Amino acid sequence: MWTYRPTVVKQNEDSMMWSIISQPAGGGETDELPEAVTEDDRIAYDGNGDIYFAYVTAEDMAGGDGYGCTLYNKMLSTLKIGSQHKIRVNNAGGSISERRPTIQYIPKGVQGLLGDKTTLTCIFSSYPTSEVVWSKIGDDLPVGRWSYKRKTHGRMLELRDLRMEDKGWYQCEADNRVFPPTQERVYLDVKAAPYWIQEPANIISAVGETAQLVCEAGGDPKPKYEFYMNGEALGNKVGDFDRRYRISGADQNILLLPNVEKDLDTAVYQCNASNEFGYIWTNAYVNVLAEPPVWLTKPLPKYNLVNTVDGELHCETFAAPKAKVKWFKNKDELPENDKYEILENGNLKIVNVAFRDKGTYLCVARNTFGSENASTEVLVRSKTVFTKTPESTQADVTESVSFSCEADADDEAILEIDWLKDGEQIDFDLSDRVNADASHTSLTISEVLFADRGEYTCKATAYITLANGKAGLLDEISAVARLAVQGPPDPPVDVSLKDCGVKTAVIAWMAGAENDSPILRFHIQYQADFKPGEWQDVASTGDADTTEYRVNVPPWGNYTFRVIAENDKGKSQPSDETENCQTPAAAPNTNPRNVKGNGTEPNNLVINWTPMERAEHNGPGFFYQVKYRKHDPDNPDGEWVVVNITDPNNSSITIEPTETYEPYDIEVTAFNDLGPATIPPVQMVGYSGEDKPVVVPMNFNVTEVLGPKTAEFEWDAVEGGVENIKGAFVGYKIKTWTVAEGRDGLRTTLVKPDQTRARVENLKPYSDIVAVIVVWNGVYEGDESDPQSLFPTPEGPPGPVDRFEAYPLGPQKIVLHWQLPLEPNGNLLGYEVVHQTVNGTRIGPEVAIGDIDDPMQRKATLTSLEPDTKYRVTIRAKTGAGLGDPNYVETKTALEGVPAVPIVILADKNDTSVVIAWEQPDEGIPGSFFYVRYRKAGDDKWQDSEPDYINDQIVLSPLEPGTKYEVKVVAGNGDTDDLKAESAPQEVVTDGDGMSSCR
Repeated sequence: MWTYRPTVVKQNEDSMMWSIISQPAGGGETDELPEAVTEDDRIAYDGNGDIYFAYVTAEDMAGGDGYGCTLYNKMLSTLKIGSQHKIRVNNAGGSISERRPTIQYIPKGVQGLLGDKTTLTCIFSSYPTSEVVWSKIGDDLPVGRWSYKRKTHGRMLELRDLRMEDKGWYQCEADNRVFPPTQERVYLDVKAAPYWIQEPANIISAVGETAQLVCEAGGDPKPKYEFYMNGEALGNKVGDFDRRYRISGADQNILLLPNVEKDLDTAVYQCNASNEFGYIWTNAYVNVLAEPPVWLTKPLPKYNLVNTVDGELHCETFAAPKAKVKWFKNKDELPENDKYEILENGNLKIVNVAFRDKGTYLCVARNTFGSENASTEVLVRSKTVFTKTPESTQADVTESVSFSCEADADDEAILEIDWLKDGEQIDFDLSDRVNADASHTSLTISEVLFADRGEYTCKATAYITLANGKAGLLDEISAVARLAVQGPPDPPVDVSLKDCGVKTAVIAWMAGAENDSPILRFHIQYQADFKPGEWQDVASTGDADTTEYRVNVPPWGNYTFRVIAENDKGKSQPSDETENCQTPAAAPNTNPRNVKGNGTEPNNLVINWTPMERAEHNGPGFFYQVKYRKHDPDNPDGEWVVVNITDPNNSSITIEPTETYEPYDIEVTAFNDLGPATIPPVQMVGYSGEDKPVVVPMNFNVTEVLGPKTAEFEWDAVEGGVENIKGAFVGYKIKTWTVAEGRDGLRTTLVKPDQTRARVENLKPYSDIVAVIVVWNGVYEGDESDPQSLFPTPEGPPGPVDRFEAYPLGPQKIVLHWQLPLEPNGNLLGYEVVHQTVNGTRIGPEVAIGDIDDPMQRKATLTSLEPDTKYRVTIRAKTGAGLGDPNYVETKTALEGVPAVPIVILADKNDTSVVIAWEQPDEGIPGSFFYVRYRKAGDDKWQDSEPDYINDQIVLSPLEPGTKYEVKVVAGNGDTDDLKAESAPQEVVTDGDGMSSCR
């Protein structure tokens, strides 16, 4: 025996790889490519070029050669080799002791840049070697943005497209499947180069105004800002200015240009935001204007204002600097008072228009660079008024309600009435229940539903004809009526948390509207902070008078509550939530359920349980304590092995190595920082894994064949016990198959372990059967008995025929088609066919058509049936053992009479064939079958295709290329011509020789 010491070989300079070299120490250059040391589960590179050995072996001495850091120059095709390092292994011929995972390399911290990728590395020594699994403390690894580097066995975790939320502690866990896993942590800090939050916008400013450029960037560390004008830097200290520029803002990120001038301040300005990881740069154009007024919205030639309603006349201009606007009426300047208001955009607002306000109005806009003016004519119209308004009403479900609405408008106006529900215009085409009369003065809702409740608005709109002949809006008015429909109550209101105790809380509320149906009870629900959005029922009151209730809540949680009311029409929407109720921690009051112990391999024991919900943890520091020991009835107080499982979501632990199928006592207890669960755990007995049984039943043979599917077998009992069965003795399996099918047709019968004789009832009839028996322990089968038992089974009744179909052939016939049974179970002798009438749920007596003695027959016709009648047709195949299983179909005979003439369609054609399709007319008697009648143009004799009962097209082939044919489709409801109808002939020309036509 010898004990290894984990080994690391450090590099002396940046390197591409480590290699085995035989040159003397001191380094040098060579053209020979040395043997590279590749990574595997034992040998690792740390990303900096250093190499680590999880444990060393005699092979690592490299036959006396050493290890060197090699740099390869691709351009010169030469290698530079660093100093030689040799590994000496003591006791190289001895065995290696098992060692727990121990950290060899982990960085103190890793820094990454937003949007880039980075690598986290953990290298462990151990024997055997370890698999490394990474996780993020307190969170999941970023979905879709992480992976393990190839060939590193989990030692290197690569994170891509870094985000700020990736910052934090990461844990690497090494597990060599011998010792408990070892965990280490490394901190990832994410920094960010500057990025734009708000780029400065281009500005159009008038002479004398103040222009402001806002430049806002994010980054870590926080960026610093610099401003430039046409590429020349401006002062960046608070208060700096050279005549007119000032830097302001908490982050000195705002450039102010006061009292701008066109020639001096019109320019391209730049903002630069930078930190140690980079910078961003953007331009913004400041355009200083000096412009006379120009029209944006000129007054209309004429305005139709409405009596008693405010009106507005347009006079909107663009000017730099802004123009001053004055308004005149009949050449007199209008004062600004309660009657007239000149708005910010220059428009004139006339308050409470009266008929005396009609006349000619003039607007004048002026600045230092010029002016604009325009006049308009104002007419005053009568206001639209209601003469009848809809009234609110209440209805029960299925009742009908009506609303009425009438209005008067100006004599020269056009009046329209529309209806809206809850603010949305009603589309009367969407529902047959909601209708309006021709003038829309009445709205009727038939068979009222709960969805019909709400506000119904009558909107009267008046339009006036404008100078261009188009209709323009004059005014509109609305009247609202509410429709109440009896239904579920409104949500409770004023819901509050009156008391929050150790394990209980008191909730109080006020009832909402009953909606014309008395409230029967209230339901209280809570939502826990560890299950946001998931509401659980916690209590229900027995009456409607209770408006305060004490409920039980689990320890160690933040809970909010809500209340739902219920009447005989249903439940209300939930109330608003209460404030938080925080309960203190307590020990768990239950233990994990469904504790089981079973092996998955012959040498292990897997203990499983159902993880406890967060609501059952009752406090911080939750974990499972798993205890197990070999089951010994003679020593019930034996020593336990104890394992603590700190992951609350974990549901199993694997114990290995164990003996095969060995019983263990098992307990799983819930713990938290306040102690174990308040109830003791349930102790159960589990078993380690099974293995393949080592015993084979002897003298297995068939004693009697009892029928086509049944035979009896017997065998010698095997000696039980774990040493032979390698598990629980579940029983025997008798396996059978036919010589023809082989093991693809394997059938299995399970037999109890105390039996040595059994009947098998799933054999295949009329076959040579092979049978074997094996021992079964619930997981593994033992070897098959030898020799195999071989015997024939007699003939049996056949299975049902395959693909049985029936098609009506006119009003008195049905055509039948079928295929051979999939399981003939012997020599087929023929078929028996019967039919019965079907009238609703009543089935008529069976009528036989006579035996069919030809086993290869696939078709038959039922005759002398009743027209327009549904029939059930049943068919059974037969062998020497009798009739087989039935198969039946149902179909209906055709109506009596001549079918409608089919509609012919040319679906496709080529040189030698045409596809003729047809459709049934919407009216008339449908045909039961169809065929195509065709001939060459000019021939006297017609040819008929085979009749088709299923499809709606037939292919005519072979035909001659470039040839004209006449075609027509015949529909039939019987064999005679008086029950057939044919379409008019149509001409079609096959492709070829450049001819193509169809009429």
